[in-house]
Amino acid sequence: AFAGSRGRIFDLQTVAQISPNAMQIVGSGSIDRKPIRLTETARLVREGDGWRLAPTGLEFAGGTARVSGLLGGATPEIEANVARMPMTILDIFYPRLGMGGVASGNLSYRFPKSGAPSGKADMKIRGLSRAGLVLTSQPVDVAVAGVLNGSSAGARMIAQSGGKEIGRAQMRLSGIATQGELFDRLAKAPLAAQLRFNGAAGT
Repeated sequence: AFAGSRGRIFDLQTVAQISPNAMQIVGSGSIDRKPIRLTETARLVREGDGWRLAPTGLEFAGGTARVSGLLGGATPEIEANVARMPMTILDIFYPRLGMGGVASGNLSYRFPKSGAPSGKADMKIRGLSRAGLVLTSQPVDVAVAGVLNGSSAGARMIAQSGGKEIGRAQMRLSGIATQGELFDRLAKAPLAAQLRFNGAAGT
């Protein structure tokens, strides 16, 4: 059992069965007094230097997610699908992030430690907002589509408020390196981007 506060108050109970080449995990609890639970046993099997996660369901505050992939090893990979998942779940990993809204869509990536990464994201976030110490931004609806393919990556975003489009953005990375950590590769790649915004300053 785990309880405490890391951006949000949480109380989690888990039971795990562990052997040298396999793990089974069940769990439930609450985050910010909202229920969270694994809808089925999470099953991981040793695969090389990593662990293969069988498709596993998660429910949180009315939202759902289904995740599978290879954790660790020479070629980590993830497949995820979410439906009406509250953005507040990100506070588990990034305390006091303060994001609001619900997300739906899918995400996949494959990241060889040495070689060309690949991935795809297609997400929609309704009522996206961020709370600060004093102010909370006005909620907007955001749609994001992105592709990572070897040495290049691209993404497009559309933002709407009150049913009206208030912003568009697009970006492209080229010459992505084939060695190193993924975020380091992306940060060092040449970037071309465009942004148009016609909304309230508090958005």
